[in-house]
Amino acid sequence: MHNSKRYCLLTVPVFLCSMFFCSGLFDDSTNLGAAIIENIDSNRVTISKHIREYVMDHSAVVDSFSLPGVNDTGFGVHAATNGYMVVGRLGNEQAAGYVQFICPPDTASSRTFASNDNLRKIIVRFSRNITIDTNTLPCRIEVWSSNNRSRALYPNPASGDSLLDTMQFVKAPQDSNNTATIPDSIELLPGLANDIFKACTTSTRGSSAKIFGFIAANIDTGLIRLNGNPQLIVEYTRGSDTTNKRYQTYSSWYTSYYLATDGAPDSLRRIPALSYASKRTAVFQYDATTLWATINGMANSQHAQVISAVFPLKGPRDKDTIKVRYLLLSYLENNGADLDSLFAANPSLPGVITIINTSRVLANVHQSLQNFSQNGRPSALYLYVRFDEDLNQKWNQTVWQNVPLLSAMIAVP
Repeated sequence: MHNSKRYCLLTVPVFLCSMFFCSGLFDDSTNLGAAIIENIDSNRVTISKHIREYVMDHSAVVDSFSLPGVNDTGFGVHAATNGYMVVGRLGNEQAAGYVQFICPPDTASSRTFASNDNLRKIIVRFSRNITIDTNTLPCRIEVWSSNNRSRALYPNPASGDSLLDTMQFVKAPQDSNNTATIPDSIELLPGLANDIFKACTTSTRGSSAKIFGFIAANIDTGLIRLNGNPQLIVEYTRGSDTTNKRYQTYSSWYTSYYLATDGAPDSLRRIPALSYASKRTAVFQYDATTLWATINGMANSQHAQVISAVFPLKGPRDKDTIKVRYLLLSYLENNGADLDSLFAANPSLPGVITIINTSRVLANVHQSLQNFSQNGRPSALYLYVRFDEDLNQKWNQTVWQNVPLLSAMIAVP
C-alpha cells in the first residue's frame, strides 16, 4: 500500500520534469518554470525538492583514451560468413583471414566414403572478391594450418602453425564475357591432407566432428578482399578405379573471420581514437562523485529515479557520416571479445546512432544510469564509443575531438 502511494506521488514530478526537460523551461539562466509551478501551492509542490537537473562539467573528466592497449586481447575480430575477409595492410593497420572447416562424421545410412577409397588431393579454395578489388595489384597470400584463430595475424611455427603454400593473386585479366581467371586455391598433399581424409573416411557413429583451421595472410603491400565463403574439396577415387574422380565439398561446414590490428601504438592508446578494422574503441572516464552527491542532497534520495540521461556526441569531422555504438559501464573492460558482447547487449536505445558532419546527437544512457543509481552508485563511469559493424565504413579511422559530458534529470517522490 505504501509503495503504491509513493509511486503515485512520483508521477507528478516525473510528468513535470519531462515537460520542462523537453520545453527548456529549466536552463542555466532562469528558474522561471519552477517558480510558476511552485506558486500554485508552495506547500504541496516544490520542484527543487522533487526534481533536480545534473549537468556534468569538465572537472568530472578523469581521462580520455582508447582501447586496445599493448597487452589487450580479443579486438579486431570480424565475422566474415557471407561477407568477405580483408587481408593485407593499409597504413598502420594489418588484417588476416581465418577459416575453420568442420568435417562432420560420415555416419549416414548411405555413407559418402568407402573403406577402399584412395585420396588424390584436397583443395582449400579462397576466392577473391573481384567485384570490389578490380584494381588490386598482384599479391601473394600465405596459407597456414592453425588451430588457433588468435594467431592469424602472427602465425607461429613454434606453437604448431604450419606454412602450407603460397597463392598468387594477380590483377584480373578479363575476356569478352567479363569473366576473370584468378589463382584461388591450394592443393594439400601429403601431410595435413591425409589427416583430413582419414578423419572424413574412418568416422563411426561415436566419432566427433573434425575441425581444421587455416590462416590467409598477405605478404605483399596493399589490401585484397577474399570471399567469405571458402571451400574444402576432397578429390578421391574408389578401389582400383583410378580414372573416375569423385569429389566431396565442404562449403557449408565452416566459420570464417578476418582479424585486424593497428599495432596498438602508444600514440593511439593515449587519445580517444576509433578504427573500424581493429575495433579501436574510444573511452571516456568520469568521476561520478558529484552526480551521486546531487542525488544524495535530495529528500528521499534512496528512492531517486533517473528519468533522463544523455551524452551529446558531436561528429569529429566535417563532410563525414559515421555510425557509432556507445556503452556506459562502471568499470574498465580491456577484453575485446567481452566488449563485443556488451555492445551487442547494450540496453540503451537506439544503441546505434548516425552522426552527419559535425552535428550533435544524443546518446541515451538512461537505463544504464538508473541501474547504477539503484545498485551501488559506482565512483567512476566509463563511456565507450566505437564504429558500428557496417561494411560501408570498412577501414575508417578518426579521433574524437571533444569529451562528451553527461546531462541527467533525477526525480524523487
